[in-house]
Amino acid sequence: MTTTAHICAIGARTPVGLLAETSAAAVRAGISRITEHPVLLDRHGEPVYGCIDAQLDLALNGAQRLLALSRPALTEVFTKLSANVQINGSVAVLLALPELRPGWANHDSDAVVHGLTATQAPGVAAPHVQVVGHGHAGALHALGLATQQIEAGALELCIVGGVDSYFDGPVLNWLDKRRLLAGNSRAGFIPGEAAAFTAVGSAMALRALGLPSLATVRGWHSTIAADRSNVTPATPGTALADAINTATRGLQPPQERINDVLCDINGERYRSEEWAFTMLHTHARLVDGTRYIAPTSAWGDTGAATGSLLSALAVRAWARGYASGPLAMAWAGSFGGLRSAVVLQAPSV
Repeated sequence: MTTTAHICAIGARTPVGLLAETSAAAVRAGISRITEHPVLLDRHGEPVYGCIDAQLDLALNGAQRLLALSRPALTEVFTKLSANVQINGSVAVLLALPELRPGWANHDSDAVVHGLTATQAPGVAAPHVQVVGHGHAGALHALGLATQQIEAGALELCIVGGVDSYFDGPVLNWLDKRRLLAGNSRAGFIPGEAAAFTAVGSAMALRALGLPSLATVRGWHSTIAADRSNVTPATPGTALADAINTATRGLQPPQERINDVLCDINGERYRSEEWAFTMLHTHARLVDGTRYIAPTSAWGDTGAATGSLLSALAVRAWARGYASGPLAMAWAGSFGGLRSAVVLQAPSV
């Protein structure tokens, strides 16, 4: 008998909220933190527009900035997990980090892993942190891997998540030269920064922790498209359609179709075109693929944190009663080609 994977805790730090609940409420309320960066300029000498965590020191960058974002979000999840009982043993953390780019190298990833491994929380042992994904789709891929292990009985409890920030000089210069900054290009995006984590476990783990299920994972799949750093695929949407069709193959349409689509569409022309082509191949699985939720207008493009943030939005929509229905799907695409989709279902009443 296959074990079901349940989401049981969420944590986040974003430009619109310091907790998962407040961040989701801000998105729901239409709050936006798009503003001029007080220091960083583009190649024309104009201020860069972005969504900045106003509580962070502007001088922080690189791995130290990502640690400042991710530690509170991870601690939030630990606090919720240990609210009723002390957790015995180390909890695995499957992490998504930025893809390699100017201003971000392998030693930066190592520094974040080392820093998160040292995260302290009452009632919780030091976590075992492993990087399993990169870029926008990385955290969804991590959620899929955790689900796979829980369903197989190899794991009872796991935390997945991601963290990213574009607010570093070399990163913004790289985006600017590629005409990916909003304001300098009609196909650019608003850079942001955030961290988010999701705890997922078996029903037995939830009973032991005394926690309710916030959502169940109905399906997932990851695949690889062409690397956009060198070439734009001739047929965008093929890999994403494959990920979505495989993730939703356990559904029984037309009775079961995706009510809410959450995604990383951010203003880039490529992402919008990719979704348009994808809908041609997946529309039978969706109630209405044109009514997608893309929260980048609130907190900007959040890179590797995107997947767990989208999952948190779905969880909070069910908790607060404003979801369109019992099924939600989060999808995202990394710059290097990874495409991931995860189908979530509302918890049973």
